[in-house]
Amino acid sequence: MMEYVAVPGVMERIDQGRSEVTTQLQRADTKAQGLLALVVGVLAGVVGMTRTGVAAPALVLLCLAAIPTAAAVVFLLHVIRPNLGGAYAGFLRWAHFVGEAEALLADLEGHEKHTAGHAAAELAFLSRLAVTKYECITYAIYLLLLGLALALPALFLA
Repeated sequence: MMEYVAVPGVMERIDQGRSEVTTQLQRADTKAQGLLALVVGVLAGVVGMTRTGVAAPALVLLCLAAIPTAAAVVFLLHVIRPNLGGAYAGFLRWAHFVGEAEALLADLEGHEKHTAGHAAAELAFLSRLAVTKYECITYAIYLLLLGLALALPALFLA
């Protein structure tokens, strides 16, 4: 079994990285919430236009525009959905110790021995989570652009 030997300054770098990743996770959530509000507006407009008796070609374009827009909603909801996996530390791990204060204390003391390794694992997990969120936001933006590209001609045909 390989034992981790702490390099001077490694915990500071891990803490700095965790802080940076946490900030990026918050930014991703904020971006997703803003885009979700935009998507709801676009979908409300599409639904509103389909109920006003628009021409058949415009109706087809609006229905086609709703498909990628709805897919964008799925990606954005995936971004803001709480991720309860990867409970290395924190409240997700501590929730398993309800009514077992001694076991929680023993677990916390055990983590003190492997702090750098657990912190590095948590940093990797959070970093992967941030990258996944930004990828979903990117896909949602592409889908929104496609939906808008289909909806704009419908405005002129309506």
